[in-house]
Amino acid sequence: MRLGVLPADDPAVVNTLGVVDAQLGVPTARGFYWHRASFDGYGEKRDGSPWEFGLPDDSRITLGRAWPLLSGEHGEYQIAAGDLAGARRQLTAMARTAGPGYMLPEQVWDDQPPSGSRGFEPGTPTFSATPLTSPEAALAG
Repeated sequence: MRLGVLPADDPAVVNTLGVVDAQLGVPTARGFYWHRASFDGYGEKRDGSPWEFGLPDDSRITLGRAWPLLSGEHGEYQIAAGDLAGARRQLTAMARTAGPGYMLPEQVWDDQPPSGSRGFEPGTPTFSATPLTSPEAALAG
């Protein structure tokens, strides 16, 4: 979703949101979050252990998780569409991902293993950057 390129009620935008929700969305008890891509490999290893520098790009050992930052982007769209209640829900979902220091994580556990097992509750911070301080975060703001 690219804010401002097309009106919020444009059929292409509305249809795209449904596809993005179905393909990249992750419902959790803390809120609805999105993966940044269907092929994202930037995250923890598939067993939940931390990502390591130097892994080959095509190793498929790591798995990207859901990004709370995208809840903010979706909330911005909802404001443009006049859905202020929906935007508040997105803000609340983002806030629910905060860790003990009230900082937002780059990624949260989703519906892929080891999520759901002890210490890996969906919608809670992964071992990713916290607070989110990547170049992507600066550009999104």
